[in-house]
Amino acid sequence: NEVLAVAQLMNKVDGNGPEGSFTAFTAKDQETFRTFAMFAGISISNAHMLQFAVEAGNELIQLNNRIDEGGLVGDQSMRVDPLRRRNSEISKARIGSKERASILEALAILNSTPDIDVTSPSFDLFAVRRMSENPSDMGCAVVLKVFQQTGFLELFQVDTETFINFICFCRRMYRKVPYHNFFHVVDACQTIYTFLFRGGIREYLSDLDCFTLLITALVHDLDHMGVNNSFHLKTDSPLGILSSATGNTSVLEVHHCNLAVDIL
Repeated sequence: NEVLAVAQLMNKVDGNGPEGSFTAFTAKDQETFRTFAMFAGISISNAHMLQFAVEAGNELIQLNNRIDEGGLVGDQSMRVDPLRRRNSEISKARIGSKERASILEALAILNSTPDIDVTSPSFDLFAVRRMSENPSDMGCAVVLKVFQQTGFLELFQVDTETFINFICFCRRMYRKVPYHNFFHVVDACQTIYTFLFRGGIREYLSDLDCFTLLITALVHDLDHMGVNNSFHLKTDSPLGILSSATGNTSVLEVHHCNLAVDIL
């Protein structure tokens, strides 16, 4: 419990007595003030929470210029605050031709290895990612090939360069955490493909539904910090505070969705 403010009632004017006379506070007076104090405390608490969240957000925005692009991509630790990652320099950085070329080289390796079938339920991502000097490039290539197999890129008129850029932006927003990392969503995307096209679910969904599911698999854990919603709420992290202020307990889900919209 935290004391937000202290109030004192004194010298209740007696409206029925002589001018300047006072009387005692009644039980009803005390109950009325107790109710007022409760709502006043809630208002003060919410104001403090909002002020803290706004100030924290402003401080983090001011730090955006200090973000080193290479460092953020190569060493995305828990110390990088999630609020700072939205609209940051790294999220606005353009995808270079060299980065796209590296992914196309990894794709060429996949295409030249007939024993590897990215559409198979027995596909082994752990083995495949060791086929490239940069494992994450191979992860990007797997995603690209999965989507090429669906025919959705042509159907929805998404050119290869644009889609590679999208994959790269997603990759940049995943941290090096043990589980909820970029390889996790590559695996999820490939698994969704097998459910849809090998498991027969495709027959019950529209092309747009299937395309959306595959895209969602790729963005569903953007900027996951390796901790759950309860952690953010109990530790009053910036994301937890913002969620509490809006009455939303789906801290990470809202964060992932916001980042996905930013990238799109």
